[in-house]
Amino acid sequence: MGKLVDKDGNEINKDTLLWNGKSVTYLHTVTLSDDALKFKSLIIIINDRSVEVPIINGSIKNGGIVADYRCISVDIQSYNQGSKQLSFVGSLWTDSKTNSNTTLTEIYGRY
Repeated sequence: MGKLVDKDGNEINKDTLLWNGKSVTYLHTVTLSDDALKFKSLIIIINDRSVEVPIINGSIKNGGIVADYRCISVDIQSYNQGSKQLSFVGSLWTDSKTNSNTTLTEIYGRY
């Protein structure tokens, strides 16, 4: 994919790191460094995989991916725009009845 650059060759509108750390649980609650609603989507790095969740009309939607023979789901619980606090349930599903918690390491905003 091409990059958007300014007249000096500096990349603009590149992915922005909003949070990094380590959270191992089902319900992840983190405070982002910027307003999530400025972006088109969030890239959530969870269990060493990336899940892209779209932001449509000011609302952060749910997302998920297939990882190996399992599925990682991200279910947004809440986002407080004033405090920039995002809460979501991250689950690693091995079949229709069995899931486990997940390890969150980074969240990026994508323009």
